[in-house]
Amino acid sequence: MSKLSEALTATQKEREIVKGVNGEETDPEIQPILDYLHRFNIHGPAKHMGLKLFPVSDRWSEYNPSKSLPKTDLIIGDMKISMKSKDRYQIMDANRNESLAIFNNVSEDMQLIKSKVSKDILNNLQNFVLHAVAKSTVGKARSTDPVMQEASKTHAELTKNLEIMFSNNTLFKRNFVREVVSGMIKFGVDSEASATHILSVTPNEMVLAPIDDAFVSKLAGNVQIDVSFSSAASRGIEAKGKYRYWSVIRMIVDHLFEAKIIYANGRMNESAITYLKNLINNIIGMFTSLENMLSFLEIEPNITIKG
Repeated sequence: MSKLSEALTATQKEREIVKGVNGEETDPEIQPILDYLHRFNIHGPAKHMGLKLFPVSDRWSEYNPSKSLPKTDLIIGDMKISMKSKDRYQIMDANRNESLAIFNNVSEDMQLIKSKVSKDILNNLQNFVLHAVAKSTVGKARSTDPVMQEASKTHAELTKNLEIMFSNNTLFKRNFVREVVSGMIKFGVDSEASATHILSVTPNEMVLAPIDDAFVSKLAGNVQIDVSFSSAASRGIEAKGKYRYWSVIRMIVDHLFEAKIIYANGRMNESAITYLKNLINNIIGMFTSLENMLSFLEIEPNITIKG
């Protein structure tokens, strides 16, 4: 596989893939991706989701009613695909309200909302900083800002409690991660915004995988949790030198797949198996006799005739 153009942003790659799948002229560096998709008989029509905001489900809006960017980046046929373009990527970056929505919904589905560790986590999340301003960068303010110092303690407690929750209940962890990457509860199963597949495209790997039990188990075993602050420079006439900050939970995935073109998640999918069968049949069809095949394989037959 040729190295994909580093000049293209992730969004540009998504748009070029959609153009290529729809039969339009596209950047030549995208051709390996198109070849990969065609190999598995994946065809359009395709469309790019862009930056359109989608409404959330009723149960999600109890905690975070704001419209949100989709989990899906592009749709090809009936596949709603979330595309990843780096070996190390972030699947979650949630503020207080979004974190409460994820945790409450997954916990309620599994009837874990009343457990002690769930209550501890919810208490931590309620103490998250949602909106605050520091008089300097977050790094400098940590040693002097009392709000930030208290929030840092909350971050440490939440990290510990999430690790306990995830280690004690691997099914909860898998369901949590499934929701983070798919958005099935957040947007609803029928929404274009909820993803059904992951397409990982980096210079070293190319894998299309359904967000099924096998994929989610692999993903859950590779996530790293980071509870910390996000920040941005304040705007306005009197905002010079000040920074807005808020608490977030991040989930990061590092090298989920090994470099495989037609093999993913510890198993070959049906399309890959069909492709290999066809390839083998084509090779066999090249030979007109057993003698030619054995010669090609550099096998010298050892035949003994008894009689």
